[in-house]
Amino acid sequence: MTPPTRLTLARSLFHLIWPSLLLAVMQASLAIVDASLASRLSLDHLAAISVVYPFYLLMQIVSLGGFGGAVAAHVARAAGAGNAGLVRETAIVAMGLSLAIGLACSLAYFCFSGLLTHRLLDRTQGELALEYGGVLIGMAPVLWACNCAVSIARGLGLMKQTLWSACIAFPVQAAGISACVLGLGVQEISALSLATLIGNFGWGLLVGAKLLRHPMLQKNLTAGASQRPRILSSLASVGFFTSASSIITGLALITLSGIAAARFGRDALSAYGLVMRVEVIMMLIMGSVGAAVVTTCAGALGRKDSWTTRQAAGMGVAACVVLVGLMGIFGALHTEWVLRPFSITPSVRAYAVNYLVVVGWTFPLMALGFSSLFVGQGLHRPWPFFAAATARFAFLLAATQWGAETFQSFSTVVAGGYGLFGGLAAIALLFESSRLGRRLQQ
Repeated sequence: MTPPTRLTLARSLFHLIWPSLLLAVMQASLAIVDASLASRLSLDHLAAISVVYPFYLLMQIVSLGGFGGAVAAHVARAAGAGNAGLVRETAIVAMGLSLAIGLACSLAYFCFSGLLTHRLLDRTQGELALEYGGVLIGMAPVLWACNCAVSIARGLGLMKQTLWSACIAFPVQAAGISACVLGLGVQEISALSLATLIGNFGWGLLVGAKLLRHPMLQKNLTAGASQRPRILSSLASVGFFTSASSIITGLALITLSGIAAARFGRDALSAYGLVMRVEVIMMLIMGSVGAAVVTTCAGALGRKDSWTTRQAAGMGVAACVVLVGLMGIFGALHTEWVLRPFSITPSVRAYAVNYLVVVGWTFPLMALGFSSLFVGQGLHRPWPFFAAATARFAFLLAATQWGAETFQSFSTVVAGGYGLFGGLAAIALLFESSRLGRRLQQ
């Protein structure tokens, strides 16, 4: 089969990216609404949410970006090869693994959350944190199953369908949170987490309903059941490294939250909890581009098309660096505009401005690092990029231990971690590009 031209490939990527990008905008807007409404509650509420939210974010990063990326890559590779039976069996194995992992997350939270909140928060804040997480993380199997459905849809290239489903579910979620805080004046923090859970469940349910009507999943194919052990082995192998990369990313956020709370107090923790949402927005944007990269690269691998794989990876990384880099630099130059939606005290605002001014300039390198993780998923070769993410985490642990005595130096360490991540990811990308180039010559 003749490989597509660069222009044709760019158009194909664009048709996959724009629905995911609009979806990322919706998710980012929802995160801003959530944080803005939460900031109208007491500082105790905001501190409690700032400690628990990274755990929820970690689940979302892993289930949609880490393990979910591996699921999308396997589905896309099977679809690229035109093997409907393999697509169906991959979906079944992925859903079973997602439910099992979600159950493990819930059990781990209920076993160890009390110890964490006791160390980081006072009694009132700890009780609020446990109440917030008890609903949001306690129902992890539901979140994992819903996100798995979204990942399968992405692997099949159903980006528009996931967008239309979100257009129904997310406004309902935003309305529920707004009603809890503004309309009803509800101070129960569990109401906020319940509204978030309902939004995610509705999204997954709508996407799942569309999946059941897909031709590759409708067929009653039983011959592929013998492939399940091989699918499980491959999915577990690639999923382990992609999930580990995502877990390390989430652990970095959790570790930094703990350091902010222990060293700089409640105001610094609240500020970090808010600006962390800005980083989440950037990750959502990178995820929208990354979903298209994973689907395109893995589908091309299924067709044994090395040229398309290489070109799609390069275009995806470049798009992430430009989009996220420009927005990060804009945020560093216009911090007041970024923080305008949040009702926060001058002290919290000062900490947030300090962080954004320093870290925003390194967002291009952050984009280079995180976009490389998606390339690794699409290529079924995540380990070089896992090594880069591990090196960043090790740097953060060491540097915050010895060189983060003030919040200014804390922000500088975070920026340095992104710089290291981006540099190592660039080396890994050059290596993988060279490997694909040699395969193309053969």
